[in-house]
Amino acid sequence: MAGMKWEWRLKTQSNQEGTGCLQCGSCVEACFSKALRLSGEIKTTEEIMEIVKKDRIYYHNSGGGMTVSGGEPLLQADFVRELFRKAKASGIHTALDTAGNVPYSEFEKVLDDTDLVLLDLKCMDSAQHQKYTGVPNERLLENAKKLLDSGIPIEIRTPVIVGINDSDENMIQMARFLKGYSNVTHVKLLPYHSMGIEKGIAVGNQVMTFQTPSEERIKELQQLIENNLK
Repeated sequence: MAGMKWEWRLKTQSNQEGTGCLQCGSCVEACFSKALRLSGEIKTTEEIMEIVKKDRIYYHNSGGGMTVSGGEPLLQADFVRELFRKAKASGIHTALDTAGNVPYSEFEKVLDDTDLVLLDLKCMDSAQHQKYTGVPNERLLENAKKLLDSGIPIEIRTPVIVGINDSDENMIQMARFLKGYSNVTHVKLLPYHSMGIEKGIAVGNQVMTFQTPSEERIKELQQLIENNLK
């Protein structure tokens, strides 16, 4: 496992019809004006830990630690397992930020070295979930149930989008799904934002825009969830 690398690069498209970018990075190296760049770097777990350990005192004093996010980090679960093992050996708290739409066996690779799971729950209705994310939610909810039953601390994170998942019904269903589990540390509602739109356009994706819920509405929904968790 030593020397394992995590490679993530921004997908691009060629301007030449019928061809596609291989994401090899050669064009970036050849661009004398530095107008092109890769959006990520290739790092080994050892290299990442050298960076992380520089802030170990801050993590200790603040109660923080290492969070692995994405994209979906469990698409590279072997790498996450190795990284988390090194973090735990260094006394650093570990958190996994995941959408949960992977085989549960990928969770099992990392949970022994995971202190906290940050789990996305968007739409409790599978058809609605399919419409706006491209996949149904059955596997995600099945994984969520297994995580809840495991007892591992879980923080639920829900991006709230007007007209999509901001209904009282969706929030009540979510609360009922989570009710009775003492390992749910928090249900956090995140107002939709448009910061990713330009990135989507840059990689040639067709981007949809949505309305951001008001602060008042977020407070109403948060109270609704808390009332139905009791």
